[in-house]
Amino acid sequence: MEADPKQSKAAMRKIRPEPDMDDPMEILRQYGPPVAIGLTLAVIIFLAFTFHRHRQEAARAQASELFMQAQSPEQLQAIIDDFPGTVTAPIALLSLASERFHGGDYGLAATHYRQFLERYPDHIMRPTAELGLVYCDEAQGLHNEALNGFETFLATHGEDHFLASPARLGKARVLGLLGRFDEARAIYDAILDDPDHPWRAQARSDKLYLEKEMRAQGRL
Repeated sequence: MEADPKQSKAAMRKIRPEPDMDDPMEILRQYGPPVAIGLTLAVIIFLAFTFHRHRQEAARAQASELFMQAQSPEQLQAIIDDFPGTVTAPIALLSLASERFHGGDYGLAATHYRQFLERYPDHIMRPTAELGLVYCDEAQGLHNEALNGFETFLATHGEDHFLASPARLGKARVLGLLGRFDEARAIYDAILDDPDHPWRAQARSDKLYLEKEMRAQGRL
């Protein structure tokens, strides 16, 4: 015998009577606990998110302040180690590489540039690290590697890239070191032919040095 649906519903109301929707206290009594639990979870999630965001903002602010105050490679390294997730960390790493380069430690500078390229492959400053790595090859006397690096940089980023001019000058400089004087001088002349070129003074200076070397070798 099938159960009467009306009787089943009546029986359920005896077990859990329907609340009086006009009585706020009755509504709270019936639905208060689950609503309270939901609100509590929402508050916990909100507070956790807010705390996490605050910590991130505090870390960013602290990293930026420390970077502005940094006066040594050790202080830059501390920023990289202690605040790896901040926007300041990659800039500190590039600065550290530059500090090592200008300090004459070309091998360690190259290591830092490689670390940057590995950790921040999509960073807007990636080309700076790429070119810095090529400069390290040049400084260490790896002239063929440096020439290949300058040519690869220009082929990858194009002649209109904001670092294309120093890369061209670097290529000319290495060509001179390899004894390929005519190719080097052609690059300098192309820059000097443009009266408004921003790197014209550097090209003139580098060309004079090249021609001095050419005269010393009886090539001019």
